[in-house]
Amino acid sequence: MNRKSVRIRPGKLRRAALVTAGYKNLGFFISSALSSEGYPCLMTYRSQGSKANEVARKLNGQAYKADLERESDVEKLLGSIEDDGYVVEVLVNNASSFHTGRIIGTDMDEVRMAIEGAIYPTLIPTLYFIPGMVQRGMGRVINIGMAGIGDLRFYSSVALHAAAKTALLSLTGSLAREVRGSGVTVNMISPGIIDRENYDDNDKSQNDLAKGNLVDPKDVAREIIRVVNSPEMNGENIEVGRDPSK
Repeated sequence: MNRKSVRIRPGKLRRAALVTAGYKNLGFFISSALSSEGYPCLMTYRSQGSKANEVARKLNGQAYKADLERESDVEKLLGSIEDDGYVVEVLVNNASSFHTGRIIGTDMDEVRMAIEGAIYPTLIPTLYFIPGMVQRGMGRVINIGMAGIGDLRFYSSVALHAAAKTALLSLTGSLAREVRGSGVTVNMISPGIIDRENYDDNDKSQNDLAKGNLVDPKDVAREIIRVVNSPEMNGENIEVGRDPSK
C-alpha cells in the first residue's frame, strides 16, 4: 500500500504514544515517562516478545512485533494499532542500531547495515504515521539523535553511526518545515553516552566513549516530555549531555 493512501479509520480511537523499542533500556525510561503523562504506551520489539508484552501491560499499552527496517512491517504495525483502537499522537523513534569501529576496513555489508539500521527505523515509521497526525491537526514526532551532530563533529570510533544520525538531523529539520502550522511538530533529542547501569543488558562497553560524562536516561525522558508539552517547539535539536568526541 502506498503510505499516502493510509486514512484515519472511523470511530473513537484512544490517543496513545508509540515508542519504538520502548520496552527496554532508554526506551523503557521514555515509555514510563509518557505513561506518567497519561498516555497508553505502545511499543515495538523484534525479539523478546514476553518481556515487551510484560512491560506494555504495566504501562497500560500494547507491544507489537515489527522489523522497522521493513516497510511491510510498519504498514502492518499501523493497521494493528488502529485495529486495537489507538491513534498515535506521540511517536518517539528510539529504535536504532549502534555501530562502533573505524570506517577503513569495514566491509560494505557492515557499512550498509550500520547506516540503514540507524536511519530506516526512524524514517519509515515517520513516513507512515505523520500523515494521520497532519490530518488530525495534532502530533509529536521525536527522533533520537546523538550529542555533537548539530556541530558537525567528527568521530573515529562511531563514525558511521554519527553520519547516519547527522542525516536524520537534516531530515528532522526538513520534516519540521513541511508540517509547520499543521499542529504537528518534529524535533530531535540528542543524548550523549547513556549510563547503562540500570539497563536490562547492563552492557557498559560504551561507557569508555563518554570519558566519565554519562547521561542519566531519566534526563532524556524528561526532555522528551518537555517537547511533547511544548507545541511551539519545532525543528529543534536538544542535546542532553556531552558528545563522545570531546
